[in-house]
Amino acid sequence: MAIPLLLTRPFSLLKAPAVNDARGQAAAASLARVRAEIPELLAAAVVDLASGRPLASFGRTGLQPERAAACNAEVIRQQQRALCALGLPGERIEDILVSLREQVHLLRVSADGSRFLYVAVSTDDTNLALARAVLRQESLV
Repeated sequence: MAIPLLLTRPFSLLKAPAVNDARGQAAAASLARVRAEIPELLAAAVVDLASGRPLASFGRTGLQPERAAACNAEVIRQQQRALCALGLPGERIEDILVSLREQVHLLRVSADGSRFLYVAVSTDDTNLALARAVLRQESLV
């Protein structure tokens, strides 16, 4: 049976954790849960915020979330500096949304602030509210 969505967007395999310890295994499990909840993902990664290193990643052909990991970590760090400069005590970043013409990229900081989840989805076939809810739930784990 030919399913058009599967024909136009080839899958790549979930990449082995970049860190082969408990954190890497937990990141891979987290990413697997996100993929199960949002099957139309274009790319996803769990990234260590301090180093910008991906702990686990997934990308369809042409998208390489591990290459964007360090840049996305820097976006979050810069926004954290901006919050400090604004003098907003007690505030913390929950998520950052980057809207492109055909894609939406979401960055969700974990509850402990040590890592973040990054996902890229198509604006055509993804419910943004659902994607944010999935990331919110997963960031609590």
